Amino acid sequence: MTTAIQTTPQPEPETKAAMSDRARDKISHARERVGTATHASVDAAKKHPGTATAIAAGTAAAVGGIVFGAMKYLGGRGTGGTTKRSARSAKKN
Repeated sequence: MTTAIQTTPQPEPETKAAMSDRARDKISHARERVGTATHASVDAAKKHPGTATAIAAGTAAAVGGIVFGAMKYLGGRGTGGTTKRSARSAKKN
């Protein structure tokens, strides 16, 4: 008894030129959207500088907190510099 394997027909593969055109279109669209978002952000910052400053400060605090937490968690490992912990270990040896 033989079992027939059914396959679904595959669409024709895109040519390199067609893929390149699609990529260019997507990049162009993304560029437009980034430009629009950038202009909107700059305009909002100009209209509400206090809010923009608060958002920037909050973002900086969040990033600083993440870095501080990572450093505490890692105990100074992987920083590439000498830490108090590694300096104490070197003195013992």
